[in-house]
Amino acid sequence: MIVTRFDRYLLLAAIVLAATPVTAYEAISARSYYMEEATGALLLYDLPEDLDDVDLRADLTTGDKSIAQDVPVTHGRLPWIRLPMSGLSLGATEIAVQLHGGDHDLGRTLATVRRLAAKTNAVQIDRLGGGLIVDGLPFFPFGFYCYSPVQPTLAEEEVVRGFNLMSPYQSNDPATAYQRHAYMDRAAELGMKVHFQLLRVAGGGGVMGSGPDTSATRRRSWMRTEIETFKDHPALLAWYISDEPTGHGATPEELQAVADIVRELDPYHPVTIVFVNPTAAARFAGAMDLAMTDPYPIPNGAPGSVASAVRTVRDAVAPAIPLWLVPQAFGGNEWWSREPTATELRLMTWLGIVEGATGIQYFIRHGLSGFPKSPDTWSAATRAALEVAALTPFLLSTQARPVVDTGDPLLFAAAWRHGEDVVVAVVNTQNHPTEIDIALPGFSWDSDVVEVLYEDRVVAAERISRAGRLGLLLKPVGLVTDLLRSSDYNALGVRFEDVIDAYGVRLYRFANPEVPPGNGLSVLIDGSFEWEAAPSIPTAVYADVGQGRGATYFVDSRVSAHGRRSLRLHAPSDTEGVQIRPYAPAFVPERTYRFSLRARARTAGVVLRLHNAAANDSVDVELTTDWRQYALDSVLQDVATRAWLSFGLRSAGTAWIDDMELFDISPRISTTPQPAGHVLTLTSVIDDADLRWRVDGGEVTAEDSLYRAPVSIAGAAQVRVGLFREDRRLSGATLDLYHHIGLGRFTDLEHPYSPRYTGGGPGALTDGILGTDQFNDGRWQGFEGEDLVAVVDLGRPVHVSTVHLRFLQSTSSWIWLPRVMEVNLSDDGRHFRPFATADHDVDERDGNLLIEEMMVRAPTDLARYVRVRARSMG
Repeated sequence: MIVTRFDRYLLLAAIVLAATPVTAYEAISARSYYMEEATGALLLYDLPEDLDDVDLRADLTTGDKSIAQDVPVTHGRLPWIRLPMSGLSLGATEIAVQLHGGDHDLGRTLATVRRLAAKTNAVQIDRLGGGLIVDGLPFFPFGFYCYSPVQPTLAEEEVVRGFNLMSPYQSNDPATAYQRHAYMDRAAELGMKVHFQLLRVAGGGGVMGSGPDTSATRRRSWMRTEIETFKDHPALLAWYISDEPTGHGATPEELQAVADIVRELDPYHPVTIVFVNPTAAARFAGAMDLAMTDPYPIPNGAPGSVASAVRTVRDAVAPAIPLWLVPQAFGGNEWWSREPTATELRLMTWLGIVEGATGIQYFIRHGLSGFPKSPDTWSAATRAALEVAALTPFLLSTQARPVVDTGDPLLFAAAWRHGEDVVVAVVNTQNHPTEIDIALPGFSWDSDVVEVLYEDRVVAAERISRAGRLGLLLKPVGLVTDLLRSSDYNALGVRFEDVIDAYGVRLYRFANPEVPPGNGLSVLIDGSFEWEAAPSIPTAVYADVGQGRGATYFVDSRVSAHGRRSLRLHAPSDTEGVQIRPYAPAFVPERTYRFSLRARARTAGVVLRLHNAAANDSVDVELTTDWRQYALDSVLQDVATRAWLSFGLRSAGTAWIDDMELFDISPRISTTPQPAGHVLTLTSVIDDADLRWRVDGGEVTAEDSLYRAPVSIAGAAQVRVGLFREDRRLSGATLDLYHHIGLGRFTDLEHPYSPRYTGGGPGALTDGILGTDQFNDGRWQGFEGEDLVAVVDLGRPVHVSTVHLRFLQSTSSWIWLPRVMEVNLSDDGRHFRPFATADHDVDERDGNLLIEEMMVRAPTDLARYVRVRARSMG
């Protein structure tokens, strides 16, 4: 037998699999605790890498009771297995996991799952996504340290910039508890969370000196009082027990004792510690639920050094303990002779996220320009806050993350997948611009461009070939990996090139831009808030902030009823809500329009107002916690030219808005002209309402004729139609129909009408329907650069004595009356004889919009064909 290179690769693959030790792995609850969830999950880690493509299954038991059998392992951000929660009681339950797959038996391991009673202000750690769960939604904490007493306007100044968290250094003395109540209450009003510091009475550290000069017993008593006082507060996010413990001698055992007290008194909120020495984090793992690291490299080191600090802590404590970064936002004294520039601050922030941080808490903010001193530097933090909020579903995604190759050790990058979309962050740790060539091996992408987020541009994307910088994929190991992990050879990946600034950060997105269609009738722009010109900010709206301070309106990519995003409104009080005014479209006066949207609230009973200024109409609705549709139907007045819409909260609380629409709900009256009159057809876009009609010009009521099928109308008529639901009139429409001997007759035009002014088609000149004083109402036919020459076939010889035509002049729109109208008659349609002419005395310079009816009258003549020529001003 001849063994080829290809055969040797396959043989190598078989040897690798057979020799893999399949023993050690660990399991952990995917959440720090569960409440009322129907299903949970267990994370698996330290699995052998060569089992990625093995169909692993798990048997789950507790004691001698089986929970689930043969549960498949899902390969997401981490491997995980679904856990039924229905049989688990409150408290801690030890779950035995028996993992197997194919010919492999990986043995048995144990995991503890906690279940607590439901609580409204609970904060859960989601180890599967790496973040937190707050109010049932993924939460990426993004905020800052500050001083106490907290500046009275600090929270409201920063929440509108996109920050959702603050952590004041403070005394925990009961004598100053009123200060903590004040800022906690204000934070709750604003929808912010608080990382509550217990440093003075717990694990020490921080910038406000040593703990109170009192006994350890009293400090413990004060700590218990703080926890009991604030554990149910809606603003509470986590308990911060120690700041840089290795710097002031706190031991793991001491902090473990503190953490045990905190968890006993409040099991619903995580315990945190920050480390200046990243290598120390592992020793304190039992004393914390969240780890933080605070490298401050500027100006004594490179901003890129943040990466190693984050990576060190992450590798030591993940996935059991998520990691936050404390970026440096100060400088100018002590060991730091200057503060970071805006680009350095943004770099450190995103570099931490790329390396795995799922929380950001800047040190430190003291408004308005105390720390940092530079508004430009703080604007970089604001920008990052809004970007992170917009990308939270990606950054906290449970899905497997695509591999990113920068080809340069000084370029850091990461990719996150959410659904079918992928976001890539690239960080340049070099202080000069550089060209970048980014590759995502193994990622398939059908488009030839990738979006550069928040820059209104795209760059070219191309599939990776089997040559070039990723030639490693052609080597034996790469080939084996390909053969083992994929039977799809249609692509090796995708790459794109760009230029990145010095210390720059760029965000890219591979996404399908399509949004599910609405009803197709709406005239609003971006009614589902999908247009992302700037992160987290709605595009096609104005915002009236009114007298309130701290009210917010952000696009929320975590929640939607239609498409990918919604608009989140938060009002601190009943009088502080922002009013949102969607881009105002033009409309047809005196018709009824429906302004509708879908909305839900965080808590039931929040009041939302829909307003239509063009109709001087509004409605207040109470929202529920489920998505529901709300509508305002209004007749738009003829004095307005645009629909000035708005919506906003009229009571304190949080609500999400999506799928805004504005469309005409007036009944549609269409006619088919016939010599004897008209055939009337009525339609409506509202399915659950009745159409009622009459033809004498009177006001239509719920007692009038119910429309069921097309109606024949003889002669002239004043059609009035109403749309009713349970005897309540929703809208109406009117149409006056005129009768003449040419009604519905064929009209032959010598020159075609303008495609901009069709009048409804070829029969518009004889349909018995008059145009209004709006030249764009769809009833006028226009002719550009040519005379109107129309021949009407009356079907048989009839007596003709008068001919009327109506013309419109609007000089501001470059529309003029004809100079003269000539009428000729014919018996055969080929040979015409003069009948009469008409002119007018309207000044062509008259700037008023006017309608002129031109009429010719002559002795009665018998003819079948009538030709009208209206001579253009041109």
